[in-house]
Amino acid sequence: RFRNVTGVQTCALPILFALFGCGEKKNNATDKATGGATQKKIDYKIGDEYFLKYGFTPGIKYTYKVTSTSENVQSQGPQSQSSKIDLKYSLTIDPTSVDTTGEVDLKIKFNYMKVDAAIGDQKLSYDSKNPADTAKRRIPAFAEYVAFQNADFATRINASGEVLEIFRVDNILKNILAENADKVNDNIKNQLRTNIEDQLRSIAQQLFQYIPQNGIKINSGWNKTTIEKLGEDDAKNIAEYKLTSVENKNGKDIALITADLRSETAKRKSVENKGAKYDFDKPVIGGKGTIEFDLESGIVVKRDLLTNVNLGMTVSQAGQTIRVITKVKNAVLVELEK
Repeated sequence: RFRNVTGVQTCALPILFALFGCGEKKNNATDKATGGATQKKIDYKIGDEYFLKYGFTPGIKYTYKVTSTSENVQSQGPQSQSSKIDLKYSLTIDPTSVDTTGEVDLKIKFNYMKVDAAIGDQKLSYDSKNPADTAKRRIPAFAEYVAFQNADFATRINASGEVLEIFRVDNILKNILAENADKVNDNIKNQLRTNIEDQLRSIAQQLFQYIPQNGIKINSGWNKTTIEKLGEDDAKNIAEYKLTSVENKNGKDIALITADLRSETAKRKSVENKGAKYDFDKPVIGGKGTIEFDLESGIVVKRDLLTNVNLGMTVSQAGQTIRVITKVKNAVLVELEK
């Protein structure tokens, strides 16, 4: 009889949902005062080239609303199981320092988080605005969400918008461990810390668009290539971006960017284990989306991205075969609130 073998192909998915998720001057620099801090308006055009630059200034905060929907369907022969997770949360970005290379240190705080999950026939929910839901920290599925409630962490990004580092997660780790902090050894704490940092890196990267360091003309583009783990193998994911137009919205020039994701992932070699043979399909990974970038302030206004991952394999054992298929669809909408 076949064992449950879906884990063989889905033990790890790439963090591509976050990725996808990296002459004459038109404008004179002007100052904008906000809460005691002064932000200079970016000179973003020379001739027919546009220069996308981040304009973070210490003391000027931004708040984002993120809506994420993840759907996962796994089938093993005639049996299948589906899950859907709807996640809504608000984050405030507080730049603390900017160096001469364009690297920025930022403090990011969770303002609220709401989760609705359906896993098979089981339905779960969590709302950080409901005090009673804090008790759900004892439920493993919600322990991290409760830990993030009103917590903050720090990150560092480079001039291109890539997240370089996640740090200052001690308060979140403390929230997860709660009264068990003294009962957990250092090895487990370090593993938890690494898991938290990886998850926060994915969340943080959704807020920043990968931008080029050179000028871009209308209808020209740039790309970002990453190598991510896909199970036991590497997936080469290529995100391609194109500046399609610049439009004036609410008195500001907004760069409209399209995004396409493709993957150059080799077909995995067959594996034999304990009398079973696993023949893997070539993974199918793709995605698309749109981005709005405020050229004058140097900030992402909106990111609307959709990613699909399809994995399949045939398992042969004792003269029988079975098909195992995993389909993952992830939609992320990031919107600047203020």
